[in-house]
Amino acid sequence: MGYRRMRRRDLWEIYRRLREQQSIQRIARSQGRDRKTVREYIEGMRQLGIRAEDHELDELEFYRIVEELLPEQSERAAPAREELERYAGEIHELINRPKDALKPKSAFTVIKKKYKLAASYETFKRFAREKGLSRAERARMIRIELPPGVETQLDYGKVGALPDPVTGRNAVVWAFCAVLSYSRYPFVQFVRTQNQASFVGSVVDMVEYYDGVTGALSLDNLKSGVVKPDLWDPQFNRALAEAAEHYGVFIDPCRVGCATDKAKIERFVPVARELFRMLKELHPGSGLAELNRLALQWCRQEYGAKEHGTTGIPPAEAYEEERAHLKALPPTRFEVPVWKRVKVHPAHIQAVNATREAYSSGVR
Repeated sequence: MGYRRMRRRDLWEIYRRLREQQSIQRIARSQGRDRKTVREYIEGMRQLGIRAEDHELDELEFYRIVEELLPEQSERAAPAREELERYAGEIHELINRPKDALKPKSAFTVIKKKYKLAASYETFKRFAREKGLSRAERARMIRIELPPGVETQLDYGKVGALPDPVTGRNAVVWAFCAVLSYSRYPFVQFVRTQNQASFVGSVVDMVEYYDGVTGALSLDNLKSGVVKPDLWDPQFNRALAEAAEHYGVFIDPCRVGCATDKAKIERFVPVARELFRMLKELHPGSGLAELNRLALQWCRQEYGAKEHGTTGIPPAEAYEEERAHLKALPPTRFEVPVWKRVKVHPAHIQAVNATREAYSSGVR
């Protein structure tokens, strides 16, 4: 909780509430202060001879006695606030730049790690509110829970750009994202393309990351996975269908235009976008392979270890429970094929640029 200077009127309010036999927790909540702070001032008043059970003091008499408990104006500096003020311009630029803008919390993480600041997130929240950096709360979605091991939700999201190592020009980067529906344990992989080989390759990396597969993969009707959307008889791309058969998993495409069928991953895609932008700021010049390594580390050690806002359980902890319900992987890794429609050619051969295909798909 951010620092707020104690004033005479605040002490008087604490004293009045004590006489009404209110608990320290209730007093602290009404004052917007930490319980330890309230307890320390109550102990200070007792040492000065002010006790709630004694006769009631006059307000002016009370102020005269507790004067020495009040901090001097210069007693408590605010170095954390001063640090944030020093980098206020950079924080504002990170949050409000036209492209790849960060959310306030991500901007704080970048600044804190970049300059090794001591400021807490609570202090930053107060700072952000005063500077008008807070954003409106998102619309809430209907919560649908499934038993462990039933479903994994998949999606792509455009996250930004990185220099192409072949051309040297900036090229679009996408995030292949997955979330186990029960535990919310995530998987993120940044890729250059959404073609069939890249998509299936990411699926293979995902199941190995989870060390197992759920009963179904829920995805939208992107061309890399679904050739012909249909509520009853969808047609899947051949490579994806072969991978699903290899791992013993079913493909469950959402209804066309119904993103809420996979709301958990829809909510996670902006998180992956924010992660990409944050990692770019913290590790400038890093390539796709290094960013993917850092992304999986973040999935395990940061997102996975933090209490989830919906379930109230850290995803990594819930994953350990769900892991026992996942189907075991087959002994061999699925080799991703590249299927092409045959075209008429004078030499009756169609060549594939293997280097470009492998690079665009993100060689594993």
